[in-house]
Amino acid sequence: MPESPLASSSRGWWYALTAVLPLLYLLSIPPLYFSFLRTTSSSGAFDVPGWVRFYIGPYMLLTDIPLLAEPMRTYFFWWAEVLDARGVW
Repeated sequence: MPESPLASSSRGWWYALTAVLPLLYLLSIPPLYFSFLRTTSSSGAFDVPGWVRFYIGPYMLLTDIPLLAEPMRTYFFWWAEVLDARGVW
């Protein structure tokens, strides 16, 4: 018996979410990180809230995987160059 279109449609959405959400997570890390990098405490020390460190942690672990390391680092440093070119620092 063939599958109903509704079942295959919902599976398609599930596949799309499982592909897109991790990508959105990875793309959100550098802007978030650099937005907190600009904020400093009164002593001038780099101060990042705990939830940001928790959020960034898996990203930093993924950079240890050789296949992912270079593209992730390239994207991360691309953001640094973009912000530097815009005079954000």
